[in-house]
Amino acid sequence: MVGRYDGAMGESLGLVRAEGIYVAKWTSSDDDQLQTIRDSERPASSGDQLGFRRNSDGRVVGVHNKTVFELADVPTDAKYLVWYHQETHTTQFSKEVGKAGTGTMEVVSYTVIGTVAVVIIIVCLYGSLESGRAK
Repeated sequence: MVGRYDGAMGESLGLVRAEGIYVAKWTSSDDDQLQTIRDSERPASSGDQLGFRRNSDGRVVGVHNKTVFELADVPTDAKYLVWYHQETHTTQFSKEVGKAGTGTMEVVSYTVIGTVAVVIIIVCLYGSLESGRAK
């Protein structure tokens, strides 16, 4: 999470550590789950600054480096706002399952190829037997 804003601050900026898509989220208390602010997605690079401030009419706006922009539907009872980035990491378990799936597909491919080869051989042998009987 980047740029936590508690509503009482004039401005809150945080440094982005991981490149990715960040979304603004809010909650009305410490115990509530964070709610995503609609259409708040911002691509950010490592070293960028993301945060919030109040504009001249008292509404909370987003800040990305030097750019200030409106945020849709920020509730008046929003106590905390943050920029959130969901990082995804491939776990060892998913890597192993992927390997097993690849291995299974290879076995299935070899089985299909082997079965087709056997069928072709049988058809050729049968054809040879049939043509030998016809003579």
